Amino acid sequence: MQTSAERFNTISENFTKSEVHRLSPSMIRFSELIGGARDLTIGDVACGPGHFGFSLAGHAARIVGIDPSHNMLKQFRDLGSKFAIPLEDRIGTAEDLPAADEEFDLTISRLAPHHFSNVRKAIAQMTRVTKKGGIVGIIDLQGCENARCDTILHVLEMLHDPTHVRAYTASQWHEILSNSGLKIEHLENGLSEKPGGITIQRWCEIASSGPVAEAAIDEFLRICGSSELAQLGIECREGIFYYPVRSLLALARRK
Repeated sequence: MQTSAERFNTISENFTKSEVHRLSPSMIRFSELIGGARDLTIGDVACGPGHFGFSLAGHAARIVGIDPSHNMLKQFRDLGSKFAIPLEDRIGTAEDLPAADEEFDLTISRLAPHHFSNVRKAIAQMTRVTKKGGIVGIIDLQGCENARCDTILHVLEMLHDPTHVRAYTASQWHEILSNSGLKIEHLENGLSEKPGGITIQRWCEIASSGPVAEAAIDEFLRICGSSELAQLGIECREGIFYYPVRSLLALARRK
């Protein structure tokens, strides 16, 4: 089975162009939450093309993109060339970050932690590389507190991308962050990375899921209960399913 780094090496350009990844209400909200902070050294973990970090360019003195995929880092460099701030890219995983202790004022990760092989180790690493009093910020897929809905979500995400590991609930994120030496200042769930939803066809195009996976997702959704789909924010309009990419946002400060 492919690792996430191997998989994303082959489809990196998709994420540079993806309307889900380029901009979302959660990214705007995160920028609002850090307010007037300026001249920050930002570490973008599992950065992909760097959309999250670059959305905070107005707050940054320097951005370091870290990713295990060489081709994702190429996208990061290409996209970053449009910004008049110092950039650096480093190959590495979230569980073993190539960064010094307390290197960053702000350490972030978006739409990546659900791929981490060991999310607790990754958050411990993100805490390590954040200065005391600095911020760790997460935007990721939101797990469902209802066990049946969470199972449906997991099946969908695994069909969409077999390198998916787990989408964590708000209560699980509260525990993970709190146990990593962080003080949670903001935890917001029920967000959507694509308000109004994205068609299953387009969702699968972005991830290069393939026609077999796309058909399996559509078939699976048609046998799911309407109440479960409603809890997951999945709508069927004129026979076409729309997936909202439900997410949560966490902002926590290193003690």
